[in-house]
Amino acid sequence: MINLDPLSEQFLNGMARLNVRLDRAQRQLSSGRRISVVSDEPDRVARLVETRNDLGRIEQIQRNLGIVKGDVDTAEAVLQSGVSLLERARTLAVQGANGTQTAATRRAISAEVGDILEHLVGIANTTFQGRYLFGGDRDTVPPYIVDPSQTNGVGEYAGTDATRSIEHPTGIRIVISHTAQEIFEDPAGQNVFAAVKELQRALAANDDGAIEAAIGLVTTAHGQLGQALGTFGLLQNQISEATDFAGKQQTLDKIAQSNLEDADLAAATVELNQARFEQQSAYAARARAPRTSLFDFLG
Repeated sequence: MINLDPLSEQFLNGMARLNVRLDRAQRQLSSGRRISVVSDEPDRVARLVETRNDLGRIEQIQRNLGIVKGDVDTAEAVLQSGVSLLERARTLAVQGANGTQTAATRRAISAEVGDILEHLVGIANTTFQGRYLFGGDRDTVPPYIVDPSQTNGVGEYAGTDATRSIEHPTGIRIVISHTAQEIFEDPAGQNVFAAVKELQRALAANDDGAIEAAIGLVTTAHGQLGQALGTFGLLQNQISEATDFAGKQQTLDKIAQSNLEDADLAAATVELNQARFEQQSAYAARARAPRTSLFDFLG
């Protein structure tokens, strides 16, 4: 075993440190990355991992928001059609209440109201990408079927409660689904289908009093569906805000990742040249130093 004198040991340790600097500068220049191995900067690596994880989370949220936007936009569009149908039903109700109408003309109006009822059921059964939008968590079966034997003209709600929600970039959850039962059947007892069905019956029966009463029912149903439309309009705004927020957060994360990860090529070049200069100077100085041990004659 050869024992080194203090100067030789100091020289070798210094060269080892220079080699580390050279290696790191060369890796930064070749890869464009500030960090190639964890040992480069452990604290920075930890922050980089955290930033990458958050960026991945934000990008997943953006994908989810894109999917949900299609659901919400479709729901808003069909409910807008539903509101228009109820406006038409109300117009027909007022028209049918006119004293100049005959039983025959009222039956004709009743037939059109029946078509409106079927269209409303179709809206309740709207599908998007193979799912029933208003079926709650049971989105594989139509929420309603037309059933003339029922007083409201439809069968019982076949869906379930809706529990779907989506994460906002801040971490809060946004409820993004509402059932046909919530939309068309008011908890207080008002039923959109029942209102239209009652108007259809009253017109077919040529019943003046029932027609007048049905006008009020259809007006209330129109307001009820309008509130549901407003709910989805609000959801559209929430989705838009969340999407904008996610985009800004993604930009911030990418900037942070770049600051943590990307090499300063100019600084790396300076460091490489400086380390090479120091290495050459050290070798030159060592060559001029007195040889004080056998080690200096080896190799």
